Amino acid sequence: MNDRKKKPYKETVRTMKFLGEMLIKSKQLNEDFSQGPEPIRTEAGRRLLFAFILQRDRREEEDFYLYAAQEWMKDVYKQSIRASILFFFLNFSLYISAIGLTRVVGEIEGIPALLLFTLSILFSFLGFYLALLGKNWKKGAMIGIHAIILYQFTYFLNVI
Repeated sequence: MNDRKKKPYKETVRTMKFLGEMLIKSKQLNEDFSQGPEPIRTEAGRRLLFAFILQRDRREEEDFYLYAAQEWMKDVYKQSIRASILFFFLNFSLYISAIGLTRVVGEIEGIPALLLFTLSILFSFLGFYLALLGKNWKKGAMIGIHAIILYQFTYFLNVI
């Protein structure tokens, strides 16, 4: 397989070997890639540990560390899409609160208007960036949603 000669493959394998050795050294992972006696305190550490544990049946294969890395990264795609959706809902709630404030107060000016506008743009850019880190059709859907929101900002800036 020619991919094994490429730098990203070598870096991934080297990094995962190092992380596996660190887990073994700290007694959080046993030599046979089963869970060790020491607990892990962080969520990221637990995900890494369980990536090794879930792939332990493949530990004799040449690509074991690559499989463990793929298992470890599987949740990252889901989390980035969830965070992108969260920023969409935060942006939506800002719109609703701005509409509500304008109905009650009449007009929003000054620092509150600037704050709402800045937060909306920030939430859109963060949501767009996190959507880029996603995978599958959800990535495209969230990129499209955040792109439409960002387009609305440029449209409103041209109107003003």
